[in-house]
Amino acid sequence: MSQALQSLDRLEKVEIVDPFIVIAKGGDALLEQRLAAWGSEIVSQSAFVAAGSWERWTAAPVGSGPRKLVDRKLDIRVSLAAHDSYWSGRPPFDGIE
Repeated sequence: MSQALQSLDRLEKVEIVDPFIVIAKGGDALLEQRLAAWGSEIVSQSAFVAAGSWERWTAAPVGSGPRKLVDRKLDIRVSLAAHDSYWSGRPPFDGIE
């Protein structure tokens, strides 16, 4: 949360005006970069709430990216698998570690 607030504190609100508009406070030349930064990923609200804590969420996150978390060992390893139902098509590699 604190990481996201460092990047997204310029956002006044998120309002769906059309698929291409985000309303921000004043001008922000870095808004596009902020939306692509760590802490601004798109996640399932219901899955996040169901996890019950940030620690449990990070162990089994549900997002919208091309990869799924398979396994992780803090500061050692992260294993990812291709997300077959990714909206932009299946990624080219079965997995990444």
